[in-house]
Amino acid sequence: MAYIKKRSVDFDYAAYQKQKVAQSINALRAQPLPRTQASEINYHRVMHTVERDVIDANGNVIYPTGYEYNALDYVTWSFRVFVLDEEDIARFSSEIQPHDVVLINQGRIFEAQKALNMPVYVIDTKTQAALKVSTVPSIVSQSGNQLKIEAIHYE
Repeated sequence: MAYIKKRSVDFDYAAYQKQKVAQSINALRAQPLPRTQASEINYHRVMHTVERDVIDANGNVIYPTGYEYNALDYVTWSFRVFVLDEEDIARFSSEIQPHDVVLINQGRIFEAQKALNMPVYVIDTKTQAALKVSTVPSIVSQSGNQLKIEAIHYE
């Protein structure tokens, strides 16, 4: 019993918790994206397919299974999404507005949050695929009813 008590007193719970948070964040990360070699702009239509019939209060089918629509025909983004490595934070910090979203590809997420004084998220595989981002740094914004993906090369 004395052994268990001593171990519990000596146990650094804060360090353990920090390690577990870091492991959880790393488990969510997508495969690291390569650096942008040449600046380019691409556009992507955000199409969604209805997976099952959408019915109204009377049971009438509004949208049948398989119906495709462009989500950006119905919503407007008032923000940009910055997909960066930690090393890009200083370069883009003056461009990032409080309503923008910052996704970290590689680097320490908590240090990035401190540097920007705003929430920073890890980019996961599903988000990476949905945004059609293939290199970092990139800025994703809405242009009409499409996503504009701007891959930025700098020295």
